[in-house]
Amino acid sequence: MPEWRPAVAVPAASRGGGAPRGGPPGPRRAGGLAGGGSRAGTGAGQSGAAATPDPEDTKRYEQRLSRLLVAFLSSGLAFLLAPGGLLGAWSLLSISRAQSPTAVPPALLQAHGHAQVYGWVGSFIWGIGFHSLARLRGVRVRLGLAWACWAMWTAGVALRWWGGVSGWHWRLLLPASAVLEVAAFLFFQTTAFGAHRRHAARESGTRGAGAPGPVPVAGSAPAAGGGGRSGAPGWVLLVLTGAAGCLLTLLMNLAADICHAGW
Repeated sequence: MPEWRPAVAVPAASRGGGAPRGGPPGPRRAGGLAGGGSRAGTGAGQSGAAATPDPEDTKRYEQRLSRLLVAFLSSGLAFLLAPGGLLGAWSLLSISRAQSPTAVPPALLQAHGHAQVYGWVGSFIWGIGFHSLARLRGVRVRLGLAWACWAMWTAGVALRWWGGVSGWHWRLLLPASAVLEVAAFLFFQTTAFGAHRRHAARESGTRGAGAPGPVPVAGSAPAAGGGGRSGAPGWVLLVLTGAAGCLLTLLMNLAADICHAGW
């Protein structure tokens, strides 16, 4: 009669070389999972690096934006001190000495007022407006259009002042200066609307989940909320109303200059 022996369980590792079902993973599988995790982490790092803006490029853009702001503020202060302040002080002294408001020609008073309102206040508004678009919206403005706006606005105010003070070819200089000022206003509005559209497209997610958005500027305010449509806040309506009023005054100035010039 054969001798009875108890059955011995053979480990699963000796049969298939892997870990038993439900047990801890073997070295090869653990290595594969670790490799996959590292590869996933590497891919996430690469995608994050691709979305990160270049610090040097952002620094160069901020320097150019600062130079634009300095140009607007410098021209505004120049109009305040020379064409506005000195001419205004001389006009007041002339009026007080003669004890008559007609002691100063009306053309000088108009040149003084135009240099103060449009040269000083207007230059500050456009310069701070361009700077605020980049800071508050977190998008880049088109600096080429911004510099064209500065050149046309400064030239328009300077020609208006010189034509009113000297009377040299004033029939040509006054309408030309008004045209330059209207063109500068349109350039500013074009840049502002373009920045607003890019900001709205980034908020609504129309660029796609994987596409990089516009490069933000350091110190800019983060975008509020996620995707979805957001209503226009009250300050936007206030800005639009002010822009419409500014355009109306520029068009009235253009019509008055053309009328006075006898075109």
